Amino acid sequence: SLPGFAFSGPTTERGWDVTRTARAFAQVMRDLGYADYVASGGDFGSLIAPEVGRVDTAHVRAVHVNALVTLGSIDWRSADPLAGLTDKERAVVYRASASWQERSGYAAIQSTRPQTLAYALNDSPVGLLAWHLAWFVDYDPTTSDQTPVDLDAVLTDVTISWVTQTAGSAARLYKESGSAFAGGRVSGVPTAVAVFPGDAAIRTLAEQSGSLTLRGAYSLVGLRHDADLLQDLAGDTADAHLEAGEIGNRLDLLAEPAAHLAAGVAGEQ
Repeated sequence: SLPGFAFSGPTTERGWDVTRTARAFAQVMRDLGYADYVASGGDFGSLIAPEVGRVDTAHVRAVHVNALVTLGSIDWRSADPLAGLTDKERAVVYRASASWQERSGYAAIQSTRPQTLAYALNDSPVGLLAWHLAWFVDYDPTTSDQTPVDLDAVLTDVTISWVTQTAGSAARLYKESGSAFAGGRVSGVPTAVAVFPGDAAIRTLAEQSGSLTLRGAYSLVGLRHDADLLQDLAGDTADAHLEAGEIGNRLDLLAEPAAHLAAGVAGEQ
């Protein structure tokens, strides 16, 4: 898990942004003895995995992301913010922007007052459950056609956050990493993107942001049973990089053991 999340937290100091997190993962991989590896991530991980490629370019052979964040690279102050986008891409922007306006409350408070939220979530199991259920219930891209999430899975997710007391440090990542949503420099590491139904990843924006170098593996995978989706994601990750010829015939995914992460964090401080 990421620093500040679950068994890799809580973090107790400021400064755990996307870049510092990426450096910690790179240190973990060095401590584990990997000469080269692949970085893969989704959602916030779609920002962190490319950053790992930037801070450890010599050892990251490829990057694979899903739930890619691209809308943050739009400069709405410019004369034509959507210049260069196709009609289809513009439609995605408008649809995603309308959805974001409706559902961005969590991000607004986590990026401005995460500590205030932390007191409430660490004090109330019911409040923490309700906060997490928003993701399990309200973010169904197919409007109620999603496979029901097993109740034990929901309770496990919430329990881990509760017993590790990481609701606050997890929320703080938003405050620490605001600038990361605008993208970053091109690392030159081959990068592939898997696009699932409901994702707002836009190729043109990704290329303009400088955060990704898309090289042919831009996949659309159907939303089916959760296990099938995860299998598709794993297969897409492997196929994208094997086809790129970047890592021979084996795939070393980014490892995240909490014990080694702690050692990596200590080493980079």
